[in-house]
Amino acid sequence: MDIEWPVLYDSELAALQNPVDGSSEILLTDINHNLLRTSDLKSGKTENITKLNGPIVTSAYKVDFLNIGREQRILATQSAVYAFDQDDSLRITPFSVRIPSASNIAALYLIDGGYDGSNRFIIQDAAQDLFLWESVSKPVRKLNRSGSFENIQSPVMALNQIGNRGFIVTQKNGKIYLLKENGSVRQGFPVDILTRSESAFTWSQNSATGYPELVGVSVSGELIKISLDGKITSRIQLLRPEPGSRFKTLFDRNSQDWILVRSAFSKTAILTKEGVELFEIKDILPNSVIQYHYFGVDNRFITIRSGNYTTVFDMTGKRLGDKPIPSEIPVQLTYQPGYYKLLIFSQSEKKVQVWSIKLR
Repeated sequence: MDIEWPVLYDSELAALQNPVDGSSEILLTDINHNLLRTSDLKSGKTENITKLNGPIVTSAYKVDFLNIGREQRILATQSAVYAFDQDDSLRITPFSVRIPSASNIAALYLIDGGYDGSNRFIIQDAAQDLFLWESVSKPVRKLNRSGSFENIQSPVMALNQIGNRGFIVTQKNGKIYLLKENGSVRQGFPVDILTRSESAFTWSQNSATGYPELVGVSVSGELIKISLDGKITSRIQLLRPEPGSRFKTLFDRNSQDWILVRSAFSKTAILTKEGVELFEIKDILPNSVIQYHYFGVDNRFITIRSGNYTTVFDMTGKRLGDKPIPSEIPVQLTYQPGYYKLLIFSQSEKKVQVWSIKLR
């Protein structure tokens, strides 16, 4: 399907999915900041939802933020975050809130850990301050209390375990922060790993102790684990086939899962969480974009945008589809489990395009 769209005003494509029936939609803003939706992926017909105060500048999400048994569309412009609820009569109710900051919104991260079981959101502004949006009935509150962060590596992660709740913030200079729910820095942090990290730390369960620990990788390939009292408990150097190898943690769009990536010159290798190589892709052009798409443990995919073309791989390294997909920006994926079908949303030659790949 093609949607004629000469100018894309949004920072990225907002392709959302209803996990109940697998249906997908695209959200776009026009020159007047009208928010348009395309849910008929055969005709490409758009319908007007509402008016925003600017284009979409962050990732968009579809979750039950209101905790009412149906999902809302969540997105942000430079100055406000929005939640749109649609009832059974197709009536749309908007909720919006501004952040207490003079800086523009730069990123919106989906996190879990709401006390009523709902999702929450971390908002990052251009000044590297963080804000927590827990509910449409509560004001957004600033998280960091003592100064701003520097070069936050996305995403900000939530540590969500009874008795150990908080937020993990990773700086590019290798300082790892663990914030409490109230935003104060937990004792023992920040931890300085004494080398740069170009990706965020997250957390996992230590099988020996049963306690959570922070885990991440340095740019040079050290897999590092940190206890909750701020002690580095493990540093393992992963294989570096070439001196120029660079490592990073790659998260899926909703921060539900992660893998490791090793890149060197025109080659990129996809690794497990332990650093074991799954497959390697060669002949990649400079400034490529690698994305991880997670739709459950049995449905995980890698997309690599090299030049203005994107190729889709499964986790064995098998190339999916019969040809690369033209796209001038990073693609978005949704998955229809009932049809074993991937939908790929791209933008090329003044068109928003939807491609499909049948997996079985």
